[in-house]
Amino acid sequence: MIHVSEGYQSSVTTIKYASSKDWEWHELGGINNYAGEGNIVGDHLTFITNNRELYYCDLRKYPKHINDCFKLNRKDESGEEELGHSPRIDLDDEYRVVYNIYHQNIFVEVDLHDLEKPKYTEHVISKLFSNSWGWEIDMLKGNRVSYSDSANDDIGCFYRFDKQKTYCQTGNNFSTDPANLMGYNVFWGKWHFWKEIGRTFAIMRDWECYCEENNVCPLEPATEEELNHKPPLAPLA
Repeated sequence: MIHVSEGYQSSVTTIKYASSKDWEWHELGGINNYAGEGNIVGDHLTFITNNRELYYCDLRKYPKHINDCFKLNRKDESGEEELGHSPRIDLDDEYRVVYNIYHQNIFVEVDLHDLEKPKYTEHVISKLFSNSWGWEIDMLKGNRVSYSDSANDDIGCFYRFDKQKTYCQTGNNFSTDPANLMGYNVFWGKWHFWKEIGRTFAIMRDWECYCEENNVCPLEPATEEELNHKPPLAPLA
């Protein structure tokens, strides 16, 4: 998925997507110059527009307009629509999406196997700081999601859906630098990889070692009771 501008200083941008099988580009209309923060898994795409609308598109149907996609934002009883943030499709299940309610410590898990009856589940995320104001989801894979908790710093954290528990680092990344600017947090197995925001380097952490040294363990096994527990579904307006 790309943004295409007509000319170097053009204010007009179109959004296009293509399959790596043929690289034939298709325009996705109805977007006011910006689509971002999402990802592509399998044949499905999710993204946010600049008015915080969230969309989930089946690319096998070659959508021509955002109205051809499924809108994830819910409405309350008064008809007001929630503001969405950082939607991510599960790398293990392209019919599962998690997004953040903008400026709220809430992740919303959406089961989209049946688009006629999507299932919404809310997860309240523990604030790392009393003045935390942002929770940017970076990657979703199975029972773990990586995100940054933003206050004075940006701290890379994990949330486990099976344990309904948050795991964030303690202390600073480096003894020589008090700033923690952890962005673009991704993980694979025990490895956590991120880029220092506004800087030219990236860092990798072994969470098995970090668990032994700091007793923060996002890789801890789930109990049988946790595996069988399902949180209540949020009402869908």
